[in-house]
Amino acid sequence: GGSTAPVTARWRWLAVGAMVAVVAAAVFFRFYDLATNPGGLYQDEAAEGLDALRLLHQPGFHPDFMVWFQSDNGREALFAYVVAGAFHFFGETALVLRATAAAFGVAGVLGIAWLGRRFGTWTGVVAAAWAAGSLWLICVSRDGMRNTIVPFFGAVELIALLHWAARPGRLSALF
Repeated sequence: GGSTAPVTARWRWLAVGAMVAVVAAAVFFRFYDLATNPGGLYQDEAAEGLDALRLLHQPGFHPDFMVWFQSDNGREALFAYVVAGAFHFFGETALVLRATAAAFGVAGVLGIAWLGRRFGTWTGVVAAAWAAGSLWLICVSRDGMRNTIVPFFGAVELIALLHWAARPGRLSALF
């Protein structure tokens, strides 16, 4: 009888290679020609960028309870805080605003892979491949708007919920 260890190792390396290719595709689809495509800023993108600029340059400017902006019909502030950090380090441009959203898009692909991995290695790879190539997720990731954070945080929240369901307790509920 032969050992299954070499086959298992071969499949593991194949899965790692596939995942690297999927992440590379996700990066390509989200960052390629980001400086010119899509064209000018949408109103919601401009509002996100303006709030990020105000966080950096307007003393005392903070959203209500640190989580909610009243401007632009109200919206949560997490994305604007992250954009403000990106503006601080990389410059205050529309490209940096959109690149921040694109980075969240790639993080969303990784989060979905992590979630899928709970059901098997190849399930994680296939889930990540779907997310990397999903037209909706690509388009959302190329706009500098806060909705691009949903796939990442949604996947992480589902992982936490599944962890709590598998191991109920106060500590896992807190997590």
